[in-house]
This record gives sequence, C-alpha cells and structure tokens, in this order.
Amino acid sequence: MDSINNDIDLKELEQLEDRDIQKKKKIKKEHDLASDDHLYRVKLRYNNYSKIYKSKNPEIKINELVIVPTPYGLELARIQGKTTNIEEAMTEDELLEIA
Repeated sequence: MDSINNDIDLKELEQLEDRDIQKKKKIKKEHDLASDDHLYRVKLRYNNYSKIYKSKNPEIKINELVIVPTPYGLELARIQGKTTNIEEAMTEDELLEIA
C-alpha cells in the first residue's frame, strides 16, 4: 500500500517540475594564469558560496582560513582544497588572487 502511495506522490511531484528551464551554458573567459599559479576552491564565510581563487603559495592546507577579495571588499574564506580543473576555473567570472 505504501509503494502505491509513493508512486502517486512521485507522479504528482513530476507534474510540478519546470520542464522549460534550460541549463545555462558556461562561457570560458580569458584569465591570466601563470605557470606558478595554484588554483584553490574556497568557501566564502559571509554567503557560503564556493569559488575558485588563485595563489602563488602551493602549500595552503584544506580548512585553512584565508582572506580573499570580493565585490564587498576583503572577506574571510575557508580553503576547500586545490583544484586542477582548468576548464572549470576558466568559466569563473573573475579569477582573483588570495590576499
């Protein structure tokens, strides 16, 4: 009986889905990356957004707190780890340097 109700619930939920929404295509930007730049994914403390920043320091550890530039000035962020995904980094609106 529960499986029948679950099937009905799923069908009702599927009807509520937006089918006309298209995934926004990421556009690559021409960021200046030097050969000694290291890319880090950081989580901004003030809004919990995750972004990629660059640094000349190759030894920043996961969970380390750093200061990064944002549109609102310098903000505190936590390092989530290094990234080697250049394709993803090139789709960032800006590729700023960790302060």
